[in-house]
Amino acid sequence: MWYFGCLLILIVSLWWCDIIGRAVGRLAPVRMQPFLRAAYAPVLGLALFTLVATIVGWLSRGFLTEICLPISVIFLLAALAGLPEPAQYLRRAAFLAAVAVLTSAPLLLPVLRYEAFNPYNDTFTYLVHAQWLQTNGFMNTPAPSLERPVLSQVHLFRAIGGPMGVSFLFAWLQATFHLPWSYLAYPAVVALAVAACSIAVGGSLLLIPSVKRGLAVLSGLALALTFNGFTYAAAHGFLPQTFGLTFALAGMQLLAVGYVFSGRTPHSPYRSALLPALAFAALTFSYHPLVLPVGAAVVLWFTARAVTRRRYVLRLARYVAVCALLTAALINFEILRVWKTTPLWMKVVVGQPVLWNPPEFLAHALGFLAGPWDQSQWVFKYASLSLLCLLVALLASARGLLHARRYLGSLAVSLPLSAILVMSAGFCYYRWLAPSPWNIGVGQSWSQLKLTHWASPFALLILCAGLAGLTVASRRLRIAVYVFLACWNASGLVQYYRLADLRTRDIRSQTGYDSSPFLAFHQLRQLAQTLSPPLIYVDLGIQYNRLREMIAYFLWDRPLMSTWWDDPYFASSLKPNPDATSAARAQAWLIVPAQEGEGPTGKQVLGGFALRTPGSNTFRLRNVVGGYAEERQGRNAWRWTAKRLEYTFDLIGTPPARVVLHFAYLPATTPRTLRISVEDDSARLLQTVSMQPGWNSFVTRPFTIGTASFRVIFGTDQEPVRLGTDPRLLSFLIKNLRVEDSDPDCVARQEP
Repeated sequence: MWYFGCLLILIVSLWWCDIIGRAVGRLAPVRMQPFLRAAYAPVLGLALFTLVATIVGWLSRGFLTEICLPISVIFLLAALAGLPEPAQYLRRAAFLAAVAVLTSAPLLLPVLRYEAFNPYNDTFTYLVHAQWLQTNGFMNTPAPSLERPVLSQVHLFRAIGGPMGVSFLFAWLQATFHLPWSYLAYPAVVALAVAACSIAVGGSLLLIPSVKRGLAVLSGLALALTFNGFTYAAAHGFLPQTFGLTFALAGMQLLAVGYVFSGRTPHSPYRSALLPALAFAALTFSYHPLVLPVGAAVVLWFTARAVTRRRYVLRLARYVAVCALLTAALINFEILRVWKTTPLWMKVVVGQPVLWNPPEFLAHALGFLAGPWDQSQWVFKYASLSLLCLLVALLASARGLLHARRYLGSLAVSLPLSAILVMSAGFCYYRWLAPSPWNIGVGQSWSQLKLTHWASPFALLILCAGLAGLTVASRRLRIAVYVFLACWNASGLVQYYRLADLRTRDIRSQTGYDSSPFLAFHQLRQLAQTLSPPLIYVDLGIQYNRLREMIAYFLWDRPLMSTWWDDPYFASSLKPNPDATSAARAQAWLIVPAQEGEGPTGKQVLGGFALRTPGSNTFRLRNVVGGYAEERQGRNAWRWTAKRLEYTFDLIGTPPARVVLHFAYLPATTPRTLRISVEDDSARLLQTVSMQPGWNSFVTRPFTIGTASFRVIFGTDQEPVRLGTDPRLLSFLIKNLRVEDSDPDCVARQEP
């Protein structure tokens, strides 16, 4: 199963990163190394691989298995050679495997239940990146064209200087595990960042004296299993942001802890500065927008420490300066790309309005409220109960932080607190000072949501650190905190199991596969390799833009035409050219939406879409007048009416056209007569039907359409009635109306 394949990739990658991170961690002072191995070894290994993948991505002509696998093995063997008593590592390996299974659940439960995930977001871009980079170099990417639209996703990042570190790492992992398609690796890749960040959050609590490892594990799991902004973004295509936040949190913690421990070692006090520099460099290669707020948080932390610890200000300044210089040396020319893109990220307006008040944003940051694309569900089901638990947790955490501030445990929250202050200032700006680009909402609400995502891992770390501080003083409080964290995580896990249906519903519905929806695209690709002429025109309409993107991804190396410029993901790179697309459409195979009950006539049906022969006409529904609101179930759509329904269609082709109507009807009562009329350049009665009781499928006699726009009118002379407790007056309903060419060439049918 795909689920177990993802788990295997995740666990092996996590072991790999942890072992290599332990080897890198030997740069730290001896007293710091046990803490580093427990908390930040996976992140350090992941950061190192990101830098190596970035070098390969910039210099090579593709991520080949023959390159990536040997290099990974060499790094692993070198790390194992310095690992003391490798046999004792088995216990750590078992722990990491268990953590991987639990922390990946929100991301892999859709794969387990439906063999699917939601690619209808920015995931599409990163899938294209990794797939293209398997056999092509980033620097020699040709310009996109209307026949090769997916190249726009790679070319755009070259043009604007977008961060490619995570895309390079994604391509590296795909090649290392020799996977033919990037989508097969994607859930494991994003889960790898979530697992590493969860270990880092939980491990940070070990700085607080007397904190038990079990509490640290539960706190780390809270980052992955609750409804917080970090995991929400990871599940909805924010791949670079997920890795960037992981590296940012690790870099900040390593900077603070390394500074303290470096003053207690007889060796070079600045050698350990390479560890946060490595994390900050990986952050820079991964996600440019975070560089500025993280830098501001470090400056704020430095200022606060300099004011409160004046005796050590020079040593602190030297340590931070060495870390900054090492970071600059590691990122090299990426500094120029950051300089170029930062103003762009600050000005661009994307996303949608988020109609939340500040307490709801806070609940989302701390794991009690799911994001807007998850229908804003509460972790404990009810808003009142969830908000009450949030309030109690905040008060308890505040008390615990006051207790722990006298100990070394203050290191666990000093830099995260600075990050929270910086992001809170940004939130206030976008909430009350920046104007709203939409007609609803307060301020730039999408930027408020982004800042909530960025603050989420830091806020959760502070919340859990405060709760951990409570456990030091009282056994009863320790039990209460354990119970709360366990219930919080368990409730989130149950809710994520339910969310798997919602998150994959669109792709399953549009492909027509309730399970394994990606099979529809594989069948299309297999069929496309046999077509002559090879050109395919994707005629799905703007409402199926996301489906159209996935078709472009799976047919990335085939000539593929459409009106790509009406899709925001292609619009910036592909200029409108209606003449070229119209000419191509007349000669190309057509991909059109399939409806329930479509037969084999003239097309090959592949789940939710169908392939028409060249020269076929397509008919697009423009609007419907009369009747009640449309009702849907899966691909079935119907409308009830009291008297009359008027459907307006546009002919995508050249009139005249000889067509028939396919539909199903259900009368409210019988006997009842259905009158079918057509209006193009003239109005005429097409057919009269004596309705039969129950559901009935019907095909009209062929008729000719003489214009590019026409109406189909259904009416009846009998009076409407009420059915049961339904307050509406009803005469009949029409279900799944579609217009078809009457004599197209026949192509074999393929069922899902």
